[in-house]
Amino acid sequence: MTALLDAPLAFVDVETTGGHPLYHRIIEIGVVLARGEAIEESWTTLVDPGTRLPPAIQRLTGIDPAALGDAPPFRAIGGELAMRLEGRLFVAHNARFDYGFVRNELQRAGRLFDARVACTVKLSRRFYPQMPRHNLDALIAHHDLPCAARHRALPDAMALWQFWRLLRANWPPGELEAALAAVTRRAQLPPRLPPTLGALLLGAQGVREPGAAEGRRRRAAGEEALSWQFGDESATPQLISLADGWPDGDCFGLYRSEREARRALEQLAREHGLCARVLGLESGEGSCIAYQLQRCHGACVGAETPAHHLARSKLAFAAQRLKPWPFDGAVAIDERAFGGREQWHVIDGWRYLGTVRRDETGDGPPPALEPAAGGDEGFDVDTYRLLARFLAARPRGVVPWPPRT
Repeated sequence: MTALLDAPLAFVDVETTGGHPLYHRIIEIGVVLARGEAIEESWTTLVDPGTRLPPAIQRLTGIDPAALGDAPPFRAIGGELAMRLEGRLFVAHNARFDYGFVRNELQRAGRLFDARVACTVKLSRRFYPQMPRHNLDALIAHHDLPCAARHRALPDAMALWQFWRLLRANWPPGELEAALAAVTRRAQLPPRLPPTLGALLLGAQGVREPGAAEGRRRRAAGEEALSWQFGDESATPQLISLADGWPDGDCFGLYRSEREARRALEQLAREHGLCARVLGLESGEGSCIAYQLQRCHGACVGAETPAHHLARSKLAFAAQRLKPWPFDGAVAIDERAFGGREQWHVIDGWRYLGTVRRDETGDGPPPALEPAAGGDEGFDVDTYRLLARFLAARPRGVVPWPPRT
């Protein structure tokens, strides 16, 4: 066998209070340690996040505040976790998510963490390109993988181990080794970067990987950047991908999967008396089920005009309307203006293109951004949210890119 196939592996899954590793916290972690064909150890623990547990997370995971009542805080288990992960290839589904959370939690606990990372989504795409989706639900269903409880850390980590066993059993070692080498990267994270904008951008990106052309077409990690776009008053809203550029027209909500997007639309329909049939959530002719239960205002039967229903739909979504890019093109954010390092962070259309160092010999213009310095990372949900909050304050130190001389 070859080096990576024989390497010690850690299959990792985390459950969290939300989607951003800098603002949300781990509530459960599961780790399966393996080498070759054998599991060496499995380990899991609940974690007290020290913060509110959103109801949506409780419904998704089945973990409630009572279950976390006796759970240790992360700092109490950080050393134990770090010991298990030491020297192992960090394997996860949507690795940038799990690695970002683990790295940030360990950093809060005063421990530096740097590991080689492999993403099983990318392995799935490489070996099973015919699959329409590669999220963990799709992987489990397609390969009939055992999973005792979805959205619980150890069962999900075990499912990844089963997928790895399936790959080893069905593909030649040389081909599998080459694929593993291609999707394995070391996280390029400065170990002592202060918590300035640069640190936040890197945290939002999680594991930054070169060669992002593929990421533009199919945003990494089994998750997507999706949004609802409303057309004219007679059209159903369309779920569009933001991976290939910022769309024209208003878009509402940011979702990582079609399932999440549909759930959000269904919830707003219930809360605001919108018509599920007009919204494309229900098929058939005549009145929708909600109208029969007197919970829809009747757009499906002409009791409410299409224009009025469209206006109410947009109003229901108003708080989730995506912000248009506020500049004519790319801009650079001068980190020095915020007490940080002499760096420029280059952004275009809410996409983080990369960071370059300023000329340390004076106040001259920074060098041109070379592709190797950052490259097009594609649209990223966490980066958008971070930059939208940051730019809403109209900060100084934001200039057009390339800089004007």
